[in-house]
Amino acid sequence: MNPSDPDFQCRFTARIVELQGHMLRMEIDVPRAVMLVAQLQLALRHPDNKGESARTMREFTKGLIALIAGRDELLKTGLEAGFDPAHDEPRPAV
Repeated sequence: MNPSDPDFQCRFTARIVELQGHMLRMEIDVPRAVMLVAQLQLALRHPDNKGESARTMREFTKGLIALIAGRDELLKTGLEAGFDPAHDEPRPAV
């Protein structure tokens, strides 16, 4: 199988469509869930990451933040800060 092959890409897309609605369940501890949120936020802030999949993942990430934080305002505020570039750490001078 060659992922660059147009036939592979077509079959791959068809398989994803076929599995639409199939729910996955997973367990993840809070520290790893926070890492997942951070990685998603980083990817979602890339200027070329636009479109339906980006919108879907932004909503997914917000839902994950709500699930992690619950009513804990400290966690909620800290996790939501990952969407705001103003909270980025400056890059060290090289």
